[in-house]
Amino acid sequence: MAALPARKNDVEIHKQKASHDGDLAEKLQKEGLYPDWVVTCSFYSALHFVDAYAHTLGVPGFEPAIDDKLSAHQKRLRFIDRCLKDYFGIYEALYNHCRLCRYDPKYYTLMLPIVPETMLKVARKFTTIVK
Repeated sequence: MAALPARKNDVEIHKQKASHDGDLAEKLQKEGLYPDWVVTCSFYSALHFVDAYAHTLGVPGFEPAIDDKLSAHQKRLRFIDRCLKDYFGIYEALYNHCRLCRYDPKYYTLMLPIVPETMLKVARKFTTIVK
């Protein structure tokens, strides 16, 4: 049986996914398409930059154990509040808008056009937390 290829480290994997999601958000925003997905991709870009940063500190991840009372998102929010305090408010805004876009079937038709553009700008701030 052939050996599996070497896996990139977790920091790089999350940085690549963050860039991938951010690039899609920018493309959709430029084309004026799917504002709910601009917000969603912007949020996940920020999430993966946070995860990459956490890995640089030796935090293995945020997935809950079987008996955990906190979700992965709640654990990540707690981490941001402790380790990236300056980013907490903007991350929470991204998280909340993303949830509305995913679960409220009317939200994307009601949100102001400025919301996706603003969320995309906010998400770009996370590119600076990990080199």
